[in-house]
Amino acid sequence: MKTVVQGVKRGFAWIWRHKLRTVALLVVLVLISPKPVKSQFLDPCCAIMAAGLNTIGSTMSSVIGGGLNDILSIEQDISKFEQTVVWPQQLINQARSLVASMQGIFTQMEGVMRLAVLPVTQTWIQVLESLLRSLILSPSRSTL
Repeated sequence: MKTVVQGVKRGFAWIWRHKLRTVALLVVLVLISPKPVKSQFLDPCCAIMAAGLNTIGSTMSSVIGGGLNDILSIEQDISKFEQTVVWPQQLINQARSLVASMQGIFTQMEGVMRLAVLPVTQTWIQVLESLLRSLILSPSRSTL
């Protein structure tokens, strides 16, 4: 027992002489010592936080989600109204076909207008031509 007490006294004497080394050793031991870890299954904090997050999620989906669903249904109604009343596809297709047919008519008219007019050589055609010119160009006949 005497040797144990002497060993402890020598240890305290060594610590007292090497204060700086002892403090540095204690700091290192404190830093590398294992810390207690909280488990997600055993810690009540995680269960409380999970319950809170579930409450927040359900509140958001019921309150905000309901409003967003209402907005979505209104936007779908507006889109359906635009497609059936404002811009019905059937009337747009009819207008397109009308424009295409009008383009064909005007293309034919342009082709007729570009025909070369040859001078008239036969006498009965010359008489008809002069008659037509007189009817078209006379100021008294404004109906033609």
